[in-house]
Amino acid sequence: MQADSPAYYHLFTDLAVGTLEHANDPVRCAEHVADQIRELLGVRAVAVAACHGHHAPHGILAVRPGRHAELVLRPEVDRLIHLSHASPQAMIASPKDPGPTGELLRALGLGESVVVPLRVGVDMVGALVLLGLMDTTGIEIIVRSLNRLSSLLALIMRQADQYRDLELAVAKRTEELRAARDRLEEQHAFLSSLLSGLPNPVSVQDANGRILRCNPAYSSLVGRSEQELVGEPEILFGSSFVIEPAPVEPAEQTTLECLLDDGCMRRMLATRAPLKTSRGDVAGYVSVLTDVSDLARARQEAEASNRAKSEFLANMSHEIRTPLNGILGMLQLLSRTHLDEDQKNSVFTAIRSSRRLTQLLNDILDLSRIEAGKLQLETAEFHFADLRDSVRDLFAISAKAKGLELSFEIDDAIPSHVVGDEGRLRQILFNLVGNAVKFTSKGSIRISARREDGASGMTVVFSVADTGVGIPRERQSDIFQPFTQVDGSSVRSHGGVGLGLAIVRRLVDMLGGRIAMKSAPGRGTTIEVAVPLMAGGSVRPVREEASVSPVSGRRILVAEDDRINQLALTRMLGKLGHIPTVADNGRAALDILQRESFDLVLMDIQMPVMDGLEATHHIRARVHPDIPADIPVVALTGHAMAGDRERFLAEGMTAYLSKPVDMDALARVIAEVSPGETADPEKTA
Repeated sequence: MQADSPAYYHLFTDLAVGTLEHANDPVRCAEHVADQIRELLGVRAVAVAACHGHHAPHGILAVRPGRHAELVLRPEVDRLIHLSHASPQAMIASPKDPGPTGELLRALGLGESVVVPLRVGVDMVGALVLLGLMDTTGIEIIVRSLNRLSSLLALIMRQADQYRDLELAVAKRTEELRAARDRLEEQHAFLSSLLSGLPNPVSVQDANGRILRCNPAYSSLVGRSEQELVGEPEILFGSSFVIEPAPVEPAEQTTLECLLDDGCMRRMLATRAPLKTSRGDVAGYVSVLTDVSDLARARQEAEASNRAKSEFLANMSHEIRTPLNGILGMLQLLSRTHLDEDQKNSVFTAIRSSRRLTQLLNDILDLSRIEAGKLQLETAEFHFADLRDSVRDLFAISAKAKGLELSFEIDDAIPSHVVGDEGRLRQILFNLVGNAVKFTSKGSIRISARREDGASGMTVVFSVADTGVGIPRERQSDIFQPFTQVDGSSVRSHGGVGLGLAIVRRLVDMLGGRIAMKSAPGRGTTIEVAVPLMAGGSVRPVREEASVSPVSGRRILVAEDDRINQLALTRMLGKLGHIPTVADNGRAALDILQRESFDLVLMDIQMPVMDGLEATHHIRARVHPDIPADIPVVALTGHAMAGDRERFLAEGMTAYLSKPVDMDALARVIAEVSPGETADPEKTA
């Protein structure tokens, strides 16, 4: 058919129309184009190729006739198409061409051929390949027609690529959404299972405090199903606790008194935390209820038990110290009489035994205070060498009596004055050194104090090393437990009930320190205690306590109901050169004070008719104008529980002495509270 004939133009127009009809199916469109062109033109083979990049092999969409597919798939054809990329219009090639196109056609055994690049803008999307034109007449018209057709075919192929990419993207996104939905369903199932399995009542509310979800435990607690509760505000059992739509950071707790359906009142701890979006906005709340009724009841019972224990210990302390005061008082009086050597030894042995019993009582009370959390620490500046001196003074005689060498070395790096609880440090050292003396029969006891500096400040490490019996490794942790010793024979041979180290460990913990032990049977024991201390003031020294000169001739009223204690105290006061008068109770003391003048009052706390505290209130409040409100009143008591001293002083007492009374301590207190002139025994108007 002639390229310029009307029939050619008509058929070519039909080709364009058919191409548009197959626009939604690029492969079918390519096949239609290949069929029509081969019918229009005398061509050996027609192919439509898709471009996958400048260097990638082309994909063949259609070949006509199909038997030439092998020819079209040869690499020479692919190379020929690549050469057309550089051509802005259809490329006409001949085997006679001297260039690479001619070489490729000769290799293929083909005659004149045309390759029409298919472009959308500057992007190459494919090529229309006509291999082996049998008639080249009107080739220019053919090329122009193919160039016009190329734009339409290129758009169809580009649309197909985009449609395919869109399908892939939609399929991928659909799969992602399906996977996300599956994950959400799994998470929802997990959270629902978790929520349902929680024994605590749990509810989830929106930002306005209305219930979105709740678990079976919550429904059971309120007596309503989840379906009934959804959308309802979170109000529990008519209580005033309402979840307000307010931010909670990070969580709040409220104790509720909830009335259950069975009429029981339960105490619930409600914990509410915010649920936030990824932007940090509060989207709702989750509330968890915990039934603390049993815990609260147990706490009340424990507190009541502690109170009963404290009252019992206070009463037992008073009941034990009261007769002990009479025993020790009489022994002290006896020790100041003319005795032969055997008698003196017997008396001093009895005094030591009484003081040992007193120390045991103090240890029990200390342990009780520590376990109840009522032992108070007192931080003050003190002279560090005083610790060493007090240890030497207390244990030098007992160590010498056993032939033991006792030494106490202080690191020069430790300041002369430090800040800490001197009394508790002394108690720790007394227990450690006392144990060392007790369980060492020969050799030495070496005490040292060294300084260690760290990020938290200064730490003083006390070390007590002895050459005593030693402790097996498997028993070393046991000895820090109350009423525990290495074995029963220790109690029989060395005495003690095993409270000292238990108190030491607890005191060290309270002071923020640490304790360590190194010991072996027959090789002695070394215990190290590290306690944080602060350096004292370097400019002004600690004020030394003023020495108190002993006094005599004081008129002293003794308010005491126990006859033996009356006798012991009056004789002790007489030995100290004072003039005692006895009152059997607080009321009798007030009556005597209205009639006579005294320099001070020794006031027992626990007495019949009127106790010592009430009597002191009468004195300080001037209930009886004839009694001077400022007369010194010394608390004399068997109470020795935590806070007793502070409580008695706050109630108006001038000073405090615990039973059993030491004569030297009694003399010192009298001199401190009554240093001036003695009172006139006659009352003046």
